[in-house]
Amino acid sequence: MLDNIIQVVDYLNKITVFLVFITLCIAIYGVWQYHKLNQSVAILLLRQGKKRHLVSMRRRMVTRAEVLALLHSYDVNNQMSIAHTNTIDFFRDIEAVQMGKKSEIVIPVKDTDKLDIFQQG
Repeated sequence: MLDNIIQVVDYLNKITVFLVFITLCIAIYGVWQYHKLNQSVAILLLRQGKKRHLVSMRRRMVTRAEVLALLHSYDVNNQMSIAHTNTIDFFRDIEAVQMGKKSEIVIPVKDTDKLDIFQQG
């Protein structure tokens, strides 16, 4: 009888150790994801071969809406129009940043695009 109880307790101890190990792995993964989402991502404008650092923001804040709102905040006349923001490459850049594969978004600005920041200097 006592041997059966000892075997059951031993079995439960092994299950507990296994579950603690799994919980530790999940906690470490959570900390790693939290750190990754709080990394800084640079938003750059590329015009005539020159990169201009616009701003840095946390990775978790990088969405299409946030980037477009940021670009609009630099546009006094509310006529911002950048062709690249309507391309699949722009969406892929946003996704790559969100997945942690890139640490910057480079937005090419053509001479035909409208953005007041270039008139400001």
